[in-house]
Amino acid sequence: MALPRWNVVGFVILLSVRLQAALWSIISDCDETYNYWEPLHFVLKGRGFQTWEYSPEYGLRSYAYLWLHGGPAKLAALVVGNGLGLFYFLRCLLALVCALLEFRLYKVIKVKCGSSVGNMWLFFQLVSPGMFISSAALLPSSFSMFITMATMTAWMSGRSRTVIAVTALSGLIGWPFAVIVSVPFVLEQLIWNRKVWDFSKNALLFGLLWGVPIVLIDSLYFEKLTIAALNIVRYNVFTSHGPDLYGVEPASFYVKNLLLNHNLLAALSVLYPVVSIAATVMRLKMDKSKLSPMMALWKLAPLYLWLAVFFVQPHKEESFTGILPAYFQETANGSSVVHKYFNDQNIGHDHMLFNLSGCDYLIDLDTGEEFDKANPEPNYSLDTSTCAMANYRPRGAIAKVFFDRIHNDDVIQQIDMMTWYTMSKLPRKYGCLYHSLNGPDALTLEWLERSKKTSGRIWLQLCHEIAKLFLNMFMTQTDINGFLKRGSMFILSEAQFDEFLTAGGFFEHRERQSMLSICDIGAGDGEVTQRLVCTLQQKSNWLLTTYATEFSWTMRNRLNEKNFIVLENLNQLQHADLIVCFNVLDRCFDPHVMLSEIYQSLDQTGFALIALVLPYSHYVEKNSSHLPLRTLLEPWPPAKRLSVEEELEMFFDVLQAVGFKIRLWTKAPYLCEGDLRQSFYWLTDYVVLCSK
Repeated sequence: MALPRWNVVGFVILLSVRLQAALWSIISDCDETYNYWEPLHFVLKGRGFQTWEYSPEYGLRSYAYLWLHGGPAKLAALVVGNGLGLFYFLRCLLALVCALLEFRLYKVIKVKCGSSVGNMWLFFQLVSPGMFISSAALLPSSFSMFITMATMTAWMSGRSRTVIAVTALSGLIGWPFAVIVSVPFVLEQLIWNRKVWDFSKNALLFGLLWGVPIVLIDSLYFEKLTIAALNIVRYNVFTSHGPDLYGVEPASFYVKNLLLNHNLLAALSVLYPVVSIAATVMRLKMDKSKLSPMMALWKLAPLYLWLAVFFVQPHKEESFTGILPAYFQETANGSSVVHKYFNDQNIGHDHMLFNLSGCDYLIDLDTGEEFDKANPEPNYSLDTSTCAMANYRPRGAIAKVFFDRIHNDDVIQQIDMMTWYTMSKLPRKYGCLYHSLNGPDALTLEWLERSKKTSGRIWLQLCHEIAKLFLNMFMTQTDINGFLKRGSMFILSEAQFDEFLTAGGFFEHRERQSMLSICDIGAGDGEVTQRLVCTLQQKSNWLLTTYATEFSWTMRNRLNEKNFIVLENLNQLQHADLIVCFNVLDRCFDPHVMLSEIYQSLDQTGFALIALVLPYSHYVEKNSSHLPLRTLLEPWPPAKRLSVEEELEMFFDVLQAVGFKIRLWTKAPYLCEGDLRQSFYWLTDYVVLCSK
């Protein structure tokens, strides 16, 4: 049973990788977009872009090839109601077909060449970038790649009739140049096996079987007799203005391409003839292989023939300034209309050129050059007078996320960070106790840069977003952040803590103390607390005991990892020197009870460091209604809209009503680590230092 089970595993792995290509691989070639996806859209929906190759004058592309995919799409459309779903359906269908054909070839290789060779072939298939890209591409060359795998499978299995059938299909509906790979098979049939009659009979049979309906379909669309495969061969081989019109690459292009797409396998394939000849001379034969070294080399002859044909001609490469696609005429005979703006010599035409003022959207490559109005193709991204990114509205969830990221980070770059720490107007009753911090210091800016880098790790952030979709079903946002080890906070740096505590009198009369006990309520991951602890350790040689409370179980685990003593509730603590309560009062079920517990847990000489985000808004994460038993500021909501100064006075009055004496207060940003949408987040925090 081991062998069938391994076969199933092999197919599942192949299919999963090919489906990933269908879902994630980009369309890297404009040819696929404008010569196949757009005409397919025309075939299915009656509208789309047309290239000159689809003009009846030239007829280089086959509508039969489009219907090869359009047929399944029509059936899928009965269930899938939108174009995006059909797009992914077709890509997944191509991926499935590719995986099936690869799996069939894999099994034949194992039988003919041994399991080790087969498994090695499977491994190289899975790690090949070229196969990943090609497996889900809507291109005749990819279709012919499928056919080539079917050809090799049939050839190695001795099914010559199948080889002829699939090769004829490849040449007539796929990519006609791909029939080159069948030349060794043809020679084998005609010369070695002397099956001239069988070969000729089957070639004629399948030529007519595939060719007649293909020609009929194309002739129907072009409204004249059209053999697209013949037209493309004539254009590329027998005209003086073939593919070199578009620009060409040197032979080194093929070397680079092979190494990039097939890496080590490309080098091994080139060296195999030497190994094969040496093995034949030395009369070596691999165990479990039914193919002699020279016969194996003969089966690989299509590869070397293919490389030889292409290496002798330069590769067509468009960086493009010639003719552009235009819209199909949206009429019943739209595919048969001859347009005067199409030509087969890549001569540009102004039919699809428009004034910039008539464009709703502009897609351009930012090359870093300065904007030059005299340039016919300037760097439009710097032309802020004409093109405004603010007017762009992307389609699709992922596109919107990346657009929001660019827009939000642009806003962040314009922020005056001094406004985070300064007040334009002070509250009347408590203005004299305000302490202004001197803007973001070096450690604050360092934290911001680190947050930018972390949020810019796209794959990490995508993984977080996917994980959140699943975890949101049974975890709170705080639990998720703790589980994913993200969402760290920042309020004050070590130097700012030192400045604020010193100015507020915390360090007065503590010279004789040898120990300090600190507790952070709702400590999160403990990063803010650790900065405070670092400040105190640098100040004196106190023996510090650090406690924390935290409702989130995942955050408690993180606090335990950092050697915090995590308390179930604050009542377990007595005579604390400093209790920290940052941005918890507007998130707890009863903030008044919490303030009383803080007061009771403090030593007579103890201090409380409390922060609140304003404007005030209460939200209880663990409560299904998200409403508190009592709000911190009462009555709430107020009869009229309050200013920040009025809210501050209400907050300070509540603290004094509990029994606290307000020593000092300041304004600071409540910073949170960013995500896929922007580099970091911030709210306006008001931090107050109190004593009993």
